[in-house]
Amino acid sequence: MREKKIQKLRHARVEDAAGHIVDGGELVKRLADPAVMKSINYILEQRPDLLDEMQETYLTSLLGRELIIDSRFIPIEGDEIGRIFAVA
Repeated sequence: MREKKIQKLRHARVEDAAGHIVDGGELVKRLADPAVMKSINYILEQRPDLLDEMQETYLTSLLGRELIIDSRFIPIEGDEIGRIFAVA
């Protein structure tokens, strides 16, 4: 099931804020960028409640580990994203 989710995201076509279509593979590469991961982690460390239950469950299944322990967000490392999607 995890592989199906990864394939679905990898082949998705996403519209960015400027209206440009970005393929899923490019989106994953952007997410794995250390500066982007630092920003995402900072936001979620400050407000782990921004992830609803479904989002947390989905990310937990992709990463293979818990994201929030004792109400504290555990940062995502860029290499985790790279390993999941094989974009290192």
